[in-house]
Amino acid sequence: MARRIHSFTDPLPSALYWDASFIVNFAYEAAKYFQECADFLARLDKTPVISYVSTLAMDEACFSSPGMHTTWPLCVITALTVLLPWMLIS
Repeated sequence: MARRIHSFTDPLPSALYWDASFIVNFAYEAAKYFQECADFLARLDKTPVISYVSTLAMDEACFSSPGMHTTWPLCVITALTVLLPWMLIS
């Protein structure tokens, strides 16, 4: 069976799914893993990897995560700014 969890330094798959924790960590500068996720996002931006995200993951990231409920408009704007290019390409 294929691995479901990978390191940010592993070779990139042809497609991947962004869960809510990844979205929170790149969209919220105070998040514990902000830098790691921001660096990985920059890495993804330079590749042809297809990224998938669900509306449920966006909802969970923006409304259920500690600290995000007070900054949810910024979260939504940041996440959509980053996600929109992948959503349009796919």
